[in-house]
Amino acid sequence: MINPGPEDLFWKQQEVTGVSSSQSFHKYTKTWNLKVKTLSEEFLVSLTDSTTVSELKRQIARKTGVAAFQQRLANQSGKVLQDSGTLISQGLVPGSTVMLLVQNCNNPLSILVKNDRGRSTIYEVRLTQTVAELKREVSQKEQVQEDQFWLSFEGRPMEDREPLGEYGLKPQCTVLMNLRLRGGECYA
Repeated sequence: MINPGPEDLFWKQQEVTGVSSSQSFHKYTKTWNLKVKTLSEEFLVSLTDSTTVSELKRQIARKTGVAAFQQRLANQSGKVLQDSGTLISQGLVPGSTVMLLVQNCNNPLSILVKNDRGRSTIYEVRLTQTVAELKREVSQKEQVQEDQFWLSFEGRPMEDREPLGEYGLKPQCTVLMNLRLRGGECYA
């Protein structure tokens, strides 16, 4: 176990407002640093005991520009961290170091898109392309305007600006094409 140094562990003061606006008190949160190493650099990330691996990946994405779905984090013994659970539950403590490994997601992947009539069509995609790019392809093949449908995967709506990799797509998985209800004038 690594003993944290004073530079690795600190208390952060937060002002918390109570029920009425006149009530406020100070809450102290234990914050600590974790070192993240890549092949070309290393940097510190500020965390709390309740920080999850998924939250850490989002922080790393903001600092490095590497999407969370492309990141694999390993502890000093080489064990890959699981996205669920806190860093503490996976043995990381103040002063720990993790290695950031970047997964290459440029290889094409075959997925199915099922339309409103139940017909599935195969699409070759890359996990780094956005949902909007896939929608454009679906729009052309299905001859439906992009603003007339939305895509979902495993019950989760897919956001246009997000990369496909954020949804955990696997080879031969099925994405659903959902038509939007058209509005119209109401005649009384």
